[in-house]
Amino acid sequence: MPPMKRKRMNRRADVRSFLCAAALVCAATGIGWVFRLLQFPETNIVVVYILSVILTARFSDGYIWGILATVLSTCAFNIFFTHPYYTLSVDDPTYFITFAIMAITSIITSALTSKAKKMTAEAIRNEQESGALYYLTSHLADAESADEIAGIRTMRKPRRWTAVRTTI
Repeated sequence: MPPMKRKRMNRRADVRSFLCAAALVCAATGIGWVFRLLQFPETNIVVVYILSVILTARFSDGYIWGILATVLSTCAFNIFFTHPYYTLSVDDPTYFITFAIMAITSIITSALTSKAKKMTAEAIRNEQESGALYYLTSHLADAESADEIAGIRTMRKPRRWTAVRTTI
């Protein structure tokens, strides 16, 4: 793939990831407002923000967007749900503990979610490679002459490699 096209695709993925993070934090803030009107405890609002971070990590590319969502969530919680409202200042020092726990939990879950996505992608690649090797070895084992072996190289490969489950 040409470098310019790759940069353009990366830029689009970055914009999409940023919009995902921002939209999920905004949605968490809206849900937080509803929870506040219903007089739910603040811990439920914190959990909604943590969920927004987990979803950001799941639907974006790379753990950096989860960390960005963590920062945005912590700031949004501070601005909208702690006294004095609509500022980044805090009257109650115990909120610093809440912010720290919220940030640490969000970063850890974001990193774990990103790692799970990478491991899933790697498992899919390994499965495709195993399917390709199975396809090749099964055709090589069935070949009876040098011409057939040479012909295997030019055979059309299946669109999607899938390993065939066998029982012994």
